[in-house]
Amino acid sequence: MPPCTTFDWMAGLPGWEPCPQGERLDLPLDVFVHRSGMAEQDWAFAFVSWASDRLIRTGEWYELQTHTLPGGTEGVRIVRERPPHA
Repeated sequence: MPPCTTFDWMAGLPGWEPCPQGERLDLPLDVFVHRSGMAEQDWAFAFVSWASDRLIRTGEWYELQTHTLPGGTEGVRIVRERPPHA
């Protein structure tokens, strides 16, 4: 699966919340990895490739951080900044 389509599924998910940088979405890491179809050791590089391609295609900027979700589950926080015209 090419990087430009690997993570497109999350762009349309409900649950994006406003944040100072734009919008954010928190997901359990295992759900994120499974939905992405990536091996656990491959998703970080693939995400950077996808985010770079998405910036070129749509003007949207994506960042990702791992963190601990409430309840102690390992998770990811995705931050999306849309271009002014979006």
